[in-house]
Amino acid sequence: MKTMNAHKKLGSLLSKAGTNLSLILALLVMSVLFAIMSPHFLTLRNLVNIATYTSINAIMAFGITVAMILAAMDLSQYTVAAVSGMVMALMLRAGLPTGVAIVCALLTGVLVSICGVNPIIATLGTQQIYRGFAYLVSNGKNILISNDFLTFIGRGDILGVPVVVLLMIVMFAITAYVLKYT
Repeated sequence: MKTMNAHKKLGSLLSKAGTNLSLILALLVMSVLFAIMSPHFLTLRNLVNIATYTSINAIMAFGITVAMILAAMDLSQYTVAAVSGMVMALMLRAGLPTGVAIVCALLTGVLVSICGVNPIIATLGTQQIYRGFAYLVSNGKNILISNDFLTFIGRGDILGVPVVVLLMIVMFAITAYVLKYT
């Protein structure tokens, strides 16, 4: 009887965690295959590069996760990042304060919460506006800036760990805390 209960509990646990376990298993299988195919895959330098390049997407994923839990969808976050980066670069060149992402988020938030526009429609619309604005502001070209603080965030490290990876870990902790305790 105890064995049957244990099997039921294990089966229940596996069915609840099935998707997560299958994703972890797929990640492990791919990692083993990549390690077999390339002797450089499991090197510290490559693992740091992977963590660095995935950290920006991870940070953005934390925000969309919260939005999805709240039954909303923000499709414009990547274009907000693009227009914010372009305008911020121009503002830094001119010596002006930056805060474009906040303004973009406020505009989208007003459309959804005050005007009652469906979040998907609002973010699809603002996505196109922001993308076009980023293109107009930059003339379709990269804007180079020299800013020690931003360079440190993007390329710096603390005790060998890239700053952007540390920021990802901090943002994960904040998101986990907010989701658990609010």
